[in-house]
Amino acid sequence: MELERGAYPLAYFSFLGVSERLSRNIKMALKPFGITHAQLNVLHLLYEAAPQTLCARELKSKMVVQQPDLTRMMDRLVDKGLVDRAENAENRRMLSIGLTAKGVNTFEAAYKEAKNSVGHFFSDFLSKEEAVQLTRILDKLKL
Repeated sequence: MELERGAYPLAYFSFLGVSERLSRNIKMALKPFGITHAQLNVLHLLYEAAPQTLCARELKSKMVVQQPDLTRMMDRLVDKGLVDRAENAENRRMLSIGLTAKGVNTFEAAYKEAKNSVGHFFSDFLSKEEAVQLTRILDKLKL
């Protein structure tokens, strides 16, 4: 039996390989901060929302790096002193989640490292024009 070696399977496996390498780079960049890529995503959303808080449902809907168990992730971020949870004044069944001062500092430093890691990853292989073209192609694939 011969395997199909068409353009689409090759594109898929190439994309998968690059995605895995990029994930490893980001993981290494975030390791000194003791946070994961998904946690950085949550901190970013909270940072952008500040001084407002967000509820878990809002966070989950906006996350790029999906996390099936957001409650446990929030527990970890609270334990690290990066976020606070409080009863929502308008709906006591909802929790309002916001960044602490430590969370702001950690996010800013970790984001800078992750951004540098991603920037170097792409700039080592692509020109700016190629990066723009890649972004256009990936935007076409968004569902």
